[in-house]
Amino acid sequence: MWVVAAVRARVRRVALTSALVLAAAAVACGGDDEGADVAAPAGGAATATGAASTAAATVAGGGGQVSIASRSFGAPARVKAGTRVTWTNRDTVSHTVTADDGSFKSGNLATGATFSQEFARVGTFAYKCSIHAEMAGSVIVE
Repeated sequence: MWVVAAVRARVRRVALTSALVLAAAAVACGGDDEGADVAAPAGGAATATGAASTAAATVAGGGGQVSIASRSFGAPARVKAGTRVTWTNRDTVSHTVTADDGSFKSGNLATGATFSQEFARVGTFAYKCSIHAEMAGSVIVE
């Protein structure tokens, strides 16, 4: 019985610690842009924010959210034209979201940081992490 109580206490401590770390990351990434570790591409088509991101639309067969974890972007995001896709770095190291065609670039995303890009036209948009060459992903806009 005491083992179960000990495990529950540990889970609560880990959850609390995680919440505090994410809150600290949000504070570090938010506020003024002095020393920010995130950059929006030219033309203002995308926005980059701290832990609180712009709400992204979710559609059948995919969504406007991409989690960066374990040095992977995961499955391609499938969205309708006009959707804002938001990437959230849930990994322990910084990453970028850099379009193969140069149309968007996040700059370095620290743990907990987000980057958003609106996709107005139909097509497949390939991107990569410019820090980790093995990381690649795509957004399929229908």
